[in-house]
Amino acid sequence: MKSAQVCIANVYGIHCRPSAVIIKACFDYPGAITAITESGGRADAKNMLALLGLGLQRGQPVTLEVDGPEADEMLTKVVALFETDFDFKR
Repeated sequence: MKSAQVCIANVYGIHCRPSAVIIKACFDYPGAITAITESGGRADAKNMLALLGLGLQRGQPVTLEVDGPEADEMLTKVVALFETDFDFKR
């Protein structure tokens, strides 16, 4: 298992659109990808409702855990997504 701590960069946090991008990137990964908040909330990064349920806001620290094949590469990919300041058009 590999893990890393990140801070949410998106100005509006991880809402529906950023979570959809994250889930799409994680969905086919055969291992487990978990987001864990400091307060102990845990969510499968492949599950939109679970991810949204964490209520992740800008600047909030989150620990990401990846357990499975090629965990280093997948962790790098997921960390980059959580640290992205998504620029969705309104």
